[in-house]
Amino acid sequence: GDSCTPSSQSFQAERVRQASETGKDAYAVYQSKNRILGTSTAGPSQRIMLDQVNFVSRFALLLFGGHHKIRDNALIVDGWLKFKLPGGKNAAILMTEFRKELDAVFLNQLSMTSKGDAIKSFASDDQSVIDLVIRLLEDE
Repeated sequence: GDSCTPSSQSFQAERVRQASETGKDAYAVYQSKNRILGTSTAGPSQRIMLDQVNFVSRFALLLFGGHHKIRDNALIVDGWLKFKLPGGKNAAILMTEFRKELDAVFLNQLSMTSKGDAIKSFASDDQSVIDLVIRLLEDE
């Protein structure tokens, strides 16, 4: 594979080191990937740069990432990113169902705002889902 370089000087090298040691925030997401071609006295060269790099937890990817598919005892996101969850297939099913519930909360909120209704707070059931998302992301 290609080696990639963040395009910003503010890239958090310390966070990368901690991720490899602790396993937290071990996933990097980025907005775009650019190939930069150049020439020098040594000949043609190229670098791959990543723009807008952020680190996310596995729960952030599971909750807000792409399409889920359960395969054996794992959850596959977007057809390629595989997560083996403690609890096997049952945990994968629970996460998929929770994701559907979270998507329903978002759709409910969007439909209310598109009708011009001012949203001051979530419905009780919706608030329970939001509270659990907060707990999952804080504990990661």
